[in-house]
Amino acid sequence: MPRVVLAGCREMRHGSILPIRYIALPMKPLRAFRMLPAPMFLAPLLLPIVASAFCGLQSCPRPASHGEMSTLEAGLRTRWVAYDIAGNEGSYLVTAPRLFVRYWGVALGAEIPFTRLQAGTETTSGLSNPILMAQYARRFSATWSGEVGMQVELPVGDEKDGLAGDHLMLLPWVGARKDLGTRWYVSGMLGASRAIETKHEDEDVASLAKVAHEGHEHGESATATPVIVNPHADREIQWRAATGWTRGRSTLEGFTLAQHDVTGEAGPDFYLRAGASWEWAIGNMSALQLIGDLPVTAARRNEAEIGLALRTGW
Repeated sequence: MPRVVLAGCREMRHGSILPIRYIALPMKPLRAFRMLPAPMFLAPLLLPIVASAFCGLQSCPRPASHGEMSTLEAGLRTRWVAYDIAGNEGSYLVTAPRLFVRYWGVALGAEIPFTRLQAGTETTSGLSNPILMAQYARRFSATWSGEVGMQVELPVGDEKDGLAGDHLMLLPWVGARKDLGTRWYVSGMLGASRAIETKHEDEDVASLAKVAHEGHEHGESATATPVIVNPHADREIQWRAATGWTRGRSTLEGFTLAQHDVTGEAGPDFYLRAGASWEWAIGNMSALQLIGDLPVTAARRNEAEIGLALRTGW
């Protein structure tokens, strides 16, 4: 009987894989797969969730490299943010437990953010809007991987103190990653967010929301309380571009994140941020990540972000 040869793989402690030997198998039972390279053949087993801790496109799982996949993944993410929105200055700390379940390339997950807001001498704590996410990811070749997904923001947070928005928002996205040799990679993501419903149609509040996006006080419209935690427009185009370098257990990544307000309202409509992250793998399915970014454009939604995340899988 004819035989087909497949490359076997060995899981390294830092999450990469290396070929170990060739395994001869009968061709007939594997006729449908005999032309597939080994990385594609093993793709559903080798795509871990990699994500930062922030709401919006930046919280969506990113296109990932080879690595052992866990069926269940849990994480705890925190971020500190300094802001200056419509004359309101202060900072807030978000702590968000996160859970993902995956099966054969499909991942379903949720993040529930709890926020402590410091505005001058006043401190407020409460629930920001929870996030639901679904992702399908696969590897197309030895160097290319891609994904499609959907994020849903649920309007159940504490909006009265500026901790959450008042709308249900959908964010579909696509992403791709190209590995450049064994250490370097580039990746990109593109998404379009849209609010499905809001609890108010007040013109002054809508105007203030636009002011909040710019991050500065504008006249008498800045009298109500804007959304302080993660402000965003009702319709946006978002993209993320990144370049990363991996050595051993460590991964260093630089990235840019853009948000285009396409509502057509007066005021700024383009926001660009740049930052870096460092991740240290702990065993095969756990990692610690430090991430930070700053605004690049004059229009901004906060002044600085610093985050810390821990994830583990089973």
